[in-house]
Amino acid sequence: MLSTRDYNILDCLAEDAGFTTRQVALKAWTSHDRRGSANCRLALLWLQREGYVGTLDNQKPVCWVRTRQGSVELKRAVENYDYVPYRPDAA
Repeated sequence: MLSTRDYNILDCLAEDAGFTTRQVALKAWTSHDRRGSANCRLALLWLQREGYVGTLDNQKPVCWVRTRQGSVELKRAVENYDYVPYRPDAA
């Protein structure tokens, strides 16, 4: 089972648009410094190894995208209330 931070990462990614590690860290992580980006990168690498995220291409900087498996897992978690998306701007 994925952690809340893993679901936060999957939630801020898309299948059709790539985001840099820094962009993902700013959206999904609580710490917005270099250490936060490094920890986010470790989480992204783990999610990549598990098949939930992938890279957009072989270019630098690395752009991360959510895979189909990641989308299915995120949808399942939301439907089963394992994860409730946090939407601060949706009031």
